[in-house]
Amino acid sequence: MHRRSVSSDPQRHGLAPPAFALSAIPNQSGKTVLIFCGTNTANLPLAASICTRLALAGAAVFLCCREKQAGIQHIITLRERVPGAQANLIVFDAADARQAGQTCAMIVERLERVDLVVAVGMEKVEVLQMAMARLIPVLSKLGGEGARVVLVSEGTGSDVEFDGMRLSPPEATCLVMAGLNDRFATKGVHANAVIQKRESNAISRFLFGLDDDQRSLAALYAATAADVGGKCIVPFGAVSDSFPVDKAIADLLWDWCERQTCE
Repeated sequence: MHRRSVSSDPQRHGLAPPAFALSAIPNQSGKTVLIFCGTNTANLPLAASICTRLALAGAAVFLCCREKQAGIQHIITLRERVPGAQANLIVFDAADARQAGQTCAMIVERLERVDLVVAVGMEKVEVLQMAMARLIPVLSKLGGEGARVVLVSEGTGSDVEFDGMRLSPPEATCLVMAGLNDRFATKGVHANAVIQKRESNAISRFLFGLDDDQRSLAALYAATAADVGGKCIVPFGAVSDSFPVDKAIADLLWDWCERQTCE
């Protein structure tokens, strides 16, 4: 499968196209957003930053993560930073199929509508095995035209092996994105993938000194910029090119995930 190279050019360290900045996030008032965090605790600050920025833009946000105390602290900090924000924590363990299923069922029951789902670090093999079937009911609550799913891969999970194939977390993420678009595009829902390569994470944190707000730019661009659907955004590379995926493999991966969940 085709892989992208990562550019270390400091002139391109902005994690979204030059015209897009934190100040360019469109008004999100009236929208309900779910930000799911995978099992790696290192992903939580980025997820929380995305949550805060969308709350600043007016969205009602729900941070869904497994670390209850850390999640509470992030919500407290968010509310201090954004007085009057509609921000809440949902305890969600992506590696526990039963708990995740119950949580998703609760979300479906309580929320009338969801406008955006952002999943950060949902790329480990045990998460992929359950995420599709568990999150499908939630995705069915997505609003009409303009609703989105954004999958953010940090590139740190183990490879996914199925049917004699081995996929890296970024490859699996893009294939899941393709599967989501295939199943939900007719309902006006589009999925984007953001591939935060490990090299770019290290560069952004230590060489360029970017904080989590700045690192969240690519995900925020994928979530809110106009006319961005079915794209794979690769910071430090071609940030808005389509990522070539094999539809047949995407279908195989999707079916495999559903079989693993049901077994």
